[in-house]
Amino acid sequence: MKTTMKFYLSIFALGLFFVACDKSDDTEDKTDGEDIEEVTIVEIWKSTASIMEEASDFNNDGTKNTDFNKEVEGVPQGTITLKSDGTGTASSFGALYIIYSEEEDTYETIYEPVEESESEVAIVWTKDGDKRILKYDADTDQPYTQTGVVSGETLEILNVLPIFTHNIEEDIYLFYEEINIAWLYGKEDVE
Repeated sequence: MKTTMKFYLSIFALGLFFVACDKSDDTEDKTDGEDIEEVTIVEIWKSTASIMEEASDFNNDGTKNTDFNKEVEGVPQGTITLKSDGTGTASSFGALYIIYSEEEDTYETIYEPVEESESEVAIVWTKDGDKRILKYDADTDQPYTQTGVVSGETLEILNVLPIFTHNIEEDIYLFYEEINIAWLYGKEDVE
């Protein structure tokens, strides 16, 4: 069951956290006397909001809110960077565990950041009209795909927040419910 929880949380973490690529990755040099098409950044999307479909009280202050960032503090915001060759970067700042206690009717949120060396994730992306299809871990046997929809200067990616309960007697985490969430990103100027 812990493996299932870690899988859900890994997928969730990839949807939640993003980071921009380094400027040094923006172009490729000529090699062996051949001209190689310059790879450029075509779109940059910066996280602006995370809105839950139903109001929740993850911070246990007695007030339910649909704004995820007001309910769970300390989780970094990030960026999605898309390049002209169909690659890009996103980040995995870590894992967020949301655990519900039925006995106390409260939530516990645990944020575990990743090491700096693991914070950037390579993605492969395609464009289909107003959609951006982002494929994470494309070179592994367990790729994960998200589809975002562009409306004006906003990219919206729909996802779910997995909520777990902790069975203390057996020391296992059990899936409790999912809450729908929209990750919103604002378009940044590309230089």
